[in-house]
Amino acid sequence: MQSPLPPNTYPEGLWWEGYNICLESESKAISALLPLSVPSRLVCARFLGYMIHEAPTDRGRDNISRKIIDCVDDDELVKLVRFYIAHFVHWARAGRESRSHFWYPSHLSFTEIQQRMLHLLHEVPQSHDEARERALFRDGYRCVLTGIYDSTTYLKRKELRKAGDMNYANSDACLRVTPTHPAYILPQTMNVSILASSECECDGDEVCLFFVLLDSLITLSQYRYAAEVWTLMQHIGEGLIPEEFDEAKIHCLENVMTLGINMHERFTKFYIWLEESVNFNIFSLEPVLNQVTLQPTPHSYVLNSICPSVLGTPQTVSFTTPDPVYLPLPSPQYLRLHAACARVLFLSGATGFFGDVLEDICDICNLAIDGSSLEHSLMKLHL
Repeated sequence: MQSPLPPNTYPEGLWWEGYNICLESESKAISALLPLSVPSRLVCARFLGYMIHEAPTDRGRDNISRKIIDCVDDDELVKLVRFYIAHFVHWARAGRESRSHFWYPSHLSFTEIQQRMLHLLHEVPQSHDEARERALFRDGYRCVLTGIYDSTTYLKRKELRKAGDMNYANSDACLRVTPTHPAYILPQTMNVSILASSECECDGDEVCLFFVLLDSLITLSQYRYAAEVWTLMQHIGEGLIPEEFDEAKIHCLENVMTLGINMHERFTKFYIWLEESVNFNIFSLEPVLNQVTLQPTPHSYVLNSICPSVLGTPQTVSFTTPDPVYLPLPSPQYLRLHAACARVLFLSGATGFFGDVLEDICDICNLAIDGSSLEHSLMKLHL
């Protein structure tokens, strides 16, 4: 899907100027007044326009607007889009790498596992496996979006099988299980020390983009990789992420949720996203007439996707926890940032280009591992 940019309703100033540049570029692209590019000029104009429109914070909107205004021509706008998409690729690849094959020791009973979890509640998870273990416990050993049980836990824990079987005893539906993975909302690659973004600024040209992508493939510089992702986070959602967010915080439960293998793949590739659900509240204050306000429903979300008819969206999901203090739910702020990025890709029409680059990079990574030549495959990126 590709949607035209909405009218410029911002007051005169930084946002208005940046967004107006995107509208003018969109108009020229529609009139075929600009040469071809990859991604297309139309996609680039809408991508940057929706970056401003969908930014979840005012400071993020400031950052993006300044970047757009600093571009001297439409070619620079294309380079800026490539720069952002390269960082989106970092984020998606980090999500793919967050999978694990963790399971509970088979000698522990279900009750012993619960006691172990209660003992660890006062400690912040320090590793991927600890975060997965606690997220599974908090989420009832199910995918939080589908309610389907984690297959490894279900098969190993007879107590869980008994409880699950009882729930379906009077139902015609088959009880389904699936492998699950912990989905990191902010990518796990940020768990290395974050370098100052000024040390890794990139002007978006082809050579720089090549090295940005190559860093993520062959791990030439894990520090650079983390810094690039952090740069994207701060550009879009400055103010949503705590400045002290570091190696210890990346595994916190606010940043992790249990997803089935298919949902995990879609979430990390920005094919699905969660938007906060709202309620209409009507109240009356004499002598003022009834007023209607919109208020988010705590930890209730609408699941949206790029293919609603295929993925069965939109649908409403609600997150719950047995202990909101020691087993906190996923952060609405982090989910808001993920949703903003997904909507930018979707509304601008850049999802296809992004997906192609991501898959080509996976192919290139495989070639790097088996020792084959990278030169031919790198040409597939058209950069």
